[in-house]
Amino acid sequence: MYKGKKILLALMLACFTLLYMLPVDSIAVEDLKNSNSSNQKRIVAYFVEWGDQPLKDNYTVDKIPWDKVTHINYAFAKVGSDNKIAFIDRNAAIEKDYPGQLPDLPYKGHFNLLTKYKEIYPNVKTLIAVGGWSESGGFYTMARTQEGREAFANSCIDFIREYNFDGVDIDYEYPTATSQAGNPKDYPVAEPLRDVLYDDYVELIKLLREKIDTAGQEDGKEYLLTVAAPASSWILGGMKTSDYAEYLDFLNIMTYDFHGAWNGFVGHNAGLWPDDRDPETMPLGIPVLNIDWAYRYYRGVLPPEKINIGIPYYSRGWKNVNPSTLPGGLYGSAPQSGGGADGNNGIWNDPPPEEPSGTNPIWHMKTLEGTEGYQRYFDDVSKAPYLWHQNDRVFLSYEDEESLSHKLQYVIDKGLGGIMIWELSGDYDQQTDGSYDVGYSLTTLAHETFANAPDPELPPEPPVLPVLDYKIEFDGDYDHPNYSYEMKIINNSDQDIPGGWKLEFDFPKSATITSVWGAALSQPVSMGDFYRYTITGSSWMAIPKGEYATLQGMIKLCFGGGPQNFVLNGYASSYERGTDPDPQNPKAPVLAVDNHLNQGDYTLTVTIPENSRATSMKLYENDVVISEEAVDPDNHVEYITVTFNNKPEGDYTYICQLTNMNGETASNQLLVKVSADTEPEYPTWNSTSIYLTGDRVTWNGSVWEAKWWTQGEEPGTTGEWGVWKHINTLIQSE
Repeated sequence: MYKGKKILLALMLACFTLLYMLPVDSIAVEDLKNSNSSNQKRIVAYFVEWGDQPLKDNYTVDKIPWDKVTHINYAFAKVGSDNKIAFIDRNAAIEKDYPGQLPDLPYKGHFNLLTKYKEIYPNVKTLIAVGGWSESGGFYTMARTQEGREAFANSCIDFIREYNFDGVDIDYEYPTATSQAGNPKDYPVAEPLRDVLYDDYVELIKLLREKIDTAGQEDGKEYLLTVAAPASSWILGGMKTSDYAEYLDFLNIMTYDFHGAWNGFVGHNAGLWPDDRDPETMPLGIPVLNIDWAYRYYRGVLPPEKINIGIPYYSRGWKNVNPSTLPGGLYGSAPQSGGGADGNNGIWNDPPPEEPSGTNPIWHMKTLEGTEGYQRYFDDVSKAPYLWHQNDRVFLSYEDEESLSHKLQYVIDKGLGGIMIWELSGDYDQQTDGSYDVGYSLTTLAHETFANAPDPELPPEPPVLPVLDYKIEFDGDYDHPNYSYEMKIINNSDQDIPGGWKLEFDFPKSATITSVWGAALSQPVSMGDFYRYTITGSSWMAIPKGEYATLQGMIKLCFGGGPQNFVLNGYASSYERGTDPDPQNPKAPVLAVDNHLNQGDYTLTVTIPENSRATSMKLYENDVVISEEAVDPDNHVEYITVTFNNKPEGDYTYICQLTNMNGETASNQLLVKVSADTEPEYPTWNSTSIYLTGDRVTWNGSVWEAKWWTQGEEPGTTGEWGVWKHINTLIQSE
């Protein structure tokens, strides 16, 4: 058995004032800051594994415009039968020989070339995308259990380390309660689980965040977690308020496929702005099939800079269209089955048994623009182009320079993070003979537009309000397109709140509050991406201290995040302070150590979270400052490592404190015990062992104590009232 010193770690979360600071001996401090500019717009581009085929001009990694993108998502891996990440086409990914591969890597294929070009373009991040329309089936059962989620998350970490990726992109289509959403081949598995899919998804994303952050601390780099998120109100209505998004580095909205041959409505594939003329959304009262609506939905749960809108490098189209009174067949109708454009109007259509869909790369659409019989139109409402063939009654919706320019300006004006492209081999260049082929024209336009964009204007600082100890609880049920809600105003203060109170709050513009029963609802006031509502309580609706008032009503359509930025009779909520999508209090740092069994040599890692809102950092050892530095409040994730050598036995309490410009602080504390005792204090939990009252075990980095007889119940899964009592944390996990 190894003989040495044991470092026992106990993580304690605390926010408090430190009383004194003393000088100490010098130690090794390394600042691992991300070098990318915080205001750089993202161009996230999907590279497809199956691009190596003639129809995609044999699009391989060397053809990626590396100098024009910021992130490359490799599509796709899948969830295997063992709940681990798995290859879809192993040969293309790591076994096939491509020209120019690095000979000294243990793998070939696309992954080899990705590694090669990352060495040339080190600022471009690569992520492995998991799932997609065809391979989301494994998510449904994997995410159902803690064991499945652990297996998947751990395998993702192993995968990105082995193949030199910078993160994981989850493309799960779809973790929603909405029936028959996603690929029909998955219905036998997905439909019985609809009521639990979203909650399972949240647990999966939370766990991935923990694992990725821990891996980043261990490896001294920033790993990313992103998702491809739905833009459909029908699907989003079954995903509660999309609170999973708070665990992401950023989110890519799939703002395309708004219309398609799956029904008889003819319209834009990726319209930017709402259009009241769209017959598919007229019954809803709010046009939802557009990029602006999808952005407003996610704005309720994320700040703009964490949101990317999707740009399709492909078309959608119909044949046998019955045109409306609008120009060129727009918002006409087509057969509900078999109405997709085919032949030369659908060269990227999926093979049978899939129905034709009028799918074409943009380079083919540019060719059709100049073909006899096709006429290009531009809808100035939705800012979207389309082709119309009068004789063949074919309608094709697509993307071009004009529509993309409007979307890029939207990103700039709104202060969004950037764009996501599906997918690179659909872009075009015009050849010297006037023909069109695979190229970089649209991607170049995005790159040059963002490079020349001014810095976004910062919003005005919100007024500083006095606070009162009250809390708002909000919940409800969604039945597309209506949401019935219940809102509780809980008075935890030491004073009664008389009747006639006024409650103000922001609400994302993807939905409209239509009623509140028993109180008065104001007309909404437009405030940027939100509406500002005021609810006035009836004269008899007092809220005594320690009591609550309940409000109920209806909301039209779904929303991310929900009501926020509450002001009750002029007082902000002390409970909510720090829960807004863009709050002002600093985020708490994270502390970890590399090895809890050593001979006194160890490395402490401080993680300063992205957009920490802090301006300074102090690190204490036993109440003595050992490191201090300035922090950019709009930073990327930063890792600061502190190395200790030959530490004597004893207790060492490390505290990292972040402070913002207003003097508000957030801290985390880590207790390190260095001793000569190397024997584990408690055995590791075993599912087959019997434990009696008072027995203690270690599991998942913590010590647990049995409250009564138990067997097979995993510590950490039984809840506050379950058999296992949490004693302390040995190894910090987030």
